[in-house]
Amino acid sequence: MLQTMQIMLNTVTEQEKAERKETAAKQEQTEPVREKKTDCKENRVLSRLRKIRGGANEEMRWQDIRNSIASTLKKRIPGANIYFEEADNPKFPYYFVDLIDYKKEFNTTHREWKAIILEIRYHTEQNGKKARSEAIEALEMIDMAFEFQGNKVLHAKRIENEKIKEIRWLTLTDTDMTVIDKVGHYVFTLSLFDLYGKPYDYELMKDLELRFKD
Repeated sequence: MLQTMQIMLNTVTEQEKAERKETAAKQEQTEPVREKKTDCKENRVLSRLRKIRGGANEEMRWQDIRNSIASTLKKRIPGANIYFEEADNPKFPYYFVDLIDYKKEFNTTHREWKAIILEIRYHTEQNGKKARSEAIEALEMIDMAFEFQGNKVLHAKRIENEKIKEIRWLTLTDTDMTVIDKVGHYVFTLSLFDLYGKPYDYELMKDLELRFKD
């Protein structure tokens, strides 16, 4: 009886040893594959971080919006005289693009909300008899210049080194048209989200390999 039990124990021990060897062999075969998968995952994360870092300061600036407005008016109103700064001898009639208010509000990590109120003023001929009627017509033309598929939007482009880096369609809200002292006033608001700040630049942790003695 004791001999039989001893034989059974020896058999179990041999089976366990065989199973351990087989498991170790499988681990050695699958280990390189695991490392490759880890490398691929790490590369994807690094690529994503590079995109975030590259776009951290790529916000839509006032200059981009101003130039986009001028481009829209010139395209839809050929021959329009457009100014952004006060001119000593402007050529009448002309359009003046002015910034009324510029608000920023922190939204979440690396994201901020902007509300920009702008005004496009239309100056008629100084001694024009039909200046008021002309101003009203000009305001209607401005309003139609931003029409796109039944909406009022600004086709905003962010340009760097004479290359288009980003295009956004910004909706015009709170539009208002008035004529004061023969000058047409077209006021509207643009709201948008932008990236804010720069993510912390850090090195990704590498795999830690541990070896245990048998």
